[in-house]
Amino acid sequence: MNILNIKKEFPVLQKKINGKKLIYFDNACTALKPKPVIKAVNDYYQNLGVCSGDRSSHHLSWQVQELVEKTKENVRQFINASSSDDIIWTKNTTEGINLIAASLPIRKTKNEIVLTTLEHHSNLLPFYEQSKKRGFEIKILSPNKDGTLDLDKLNKIITKKTALVAITHLSNVTGLVYPVKKIADMAHSKEAKILVDDAQYVASHKEDVQKNKIDYLVFSGHKIGAPTGIGVLYVRKGHLKNFSPFNVGGGTVQSVKIKGNNIYVKYLPSSSGFEAGIQHYAGIAGLDSSVNFLSNIGYQKITRKIESLTRYARQQLQNINEVRFLTNYKKQKPSSLISFYLQPKKLSLYDFNLYLNYELKDYIIAVRCGHHCAQPLHDFLGHPISMRLSFFIYNTKEEIDIFIKALKKFLKNS
Repeated sequence: MNILNIKKEFPVLQKKINGKKLIYFDNACTALKPKPVIKAVNDYYQNLGVCSGDRSSHHLSWQVQELVEKTKENVRQFINASSSDDIIWTKNTTEGINLIAASLPIRKTKNEIVLTTLEHHSNLLPFYEQSKKRGFEIKILSPNKDGTLDLDKLNKIITKKTALVAITHLSNVTGLVYPVKKIADMAHSKEAKILVDDAQYVASHKEDVQKNKIDYLVFSGHKIGAPTGIGVLYVRKGHLKNFSPFNVGGGTVQSVKIKGNNIYVKYLPSSSGFEAGIQHYAGIAGLDSSVNFLSNIGYQKITRKIESLTRYARQQLQNINEVRFLTNYKKQKPSSLISFYLQPKKLSLYDFNLYLNYELKDYIIAVRCGHHCAQPLHDFLGHPISMRLSFFIYNTKEEIDIFIKALKKFLKNS
């Protein structure tokens, strides 16, 4: 599928906003939705719209149950899990991490959680809140000033008391990819587990949880063109056995009995025991469609295209005197995003963001401006905010050229 045909699959890119064309560089926040995903969501509501067959027992519910099981198998293949029962539906990446933080077995001899300053707030705050309730210790490693991780320092921080290492695979700020397989080996050598935040990585790179020896992995459907409100938590086979219940209620129970004022409950031991309540069936249908959409294009093509766009944007930006990158990209392989700020400080990124939305004649250019839900990392790197350009399969070099032209004009008139 060539780029023109890909663009046609995304309705919002075919319309004008206030008479202007949209250039969308905010894909790290959420990707736009293609026609097959929109159709899949509409089909569920128009033709099904009922509970799944593990709750009800009629023809339509069995069809929904078939859809749920088919999508779990599709997601299993998508990340190369060993079983579809390793997949738990969540609302998003954030809920998956909260589930791990609240449910992970913690013992006196295994009561340390290792984090890094690189993390999105969603991979920091759940552990912070649960540490107060559950009494485990948090240890945080800062990266090098160029955004890379010192693996020797990380290896020293991970000890025999470490229960979990939680790490991003691709930073939503630096855009750097981190070596999760090596980190997994470090963790496993000390009998610790690894949780990988794959929210950014899975949108532009093929994930393989078995090859990378990942114990827990989370991602959000909306980052890959699926609806909002559907996410995935992968838990390696056998690791759920000692988990504490998280959300409980309908769909999680083997048996409940009441004797006097006492309640006796036995929860399901499988992934279903962590999927309380009615699920987001329309979101599941959309996720199934988005996985198929990307798989049909082919991840090798997707990665090559997105990395090419990122490399090109770097080259264009580094030729502008006022642009400063948050990290040293010269030695780093391009991924899917770039963050930068402007020097001198009197040049306002927020003003430039407004300029991109209101002052261009023919275009509205959507970017991200702020700390990107990673305030500690921005503080560590010495800049409270940055502007982020993030790319997906429908973006082009021509769109980057339009952005660069707009930036140069803004700087000239500032």
